[in-house]
Amino acid sequence: MEKVFITGCGIISGLGHGVENNIKKLKNGKSSIRKAKNLVSKYAEELPFSEVEMSTLNLLELTETPKEYA
Repeated sequence: MEKVFITGCGIISGLGHGVENNIKKLKNGKSSIRKAKNLVSKYAEELPFSEVEMSTLNLLELTETPKEYA
């Protein structure tokens, strides 16, 4: 079994990216729950969502993930 080392934490959410940014917005009562804008789903008109408003390629770049994982 291989060992895994966690060297930090981060977050990308509908509020934005970065732990500090998300905590600040939550403490200020911000919410990203709303009708879906980009998600294609049979539930998009019925249920509220919190979407990350970035393209897959933008997310890959932000997280420094190789594009072959798209």
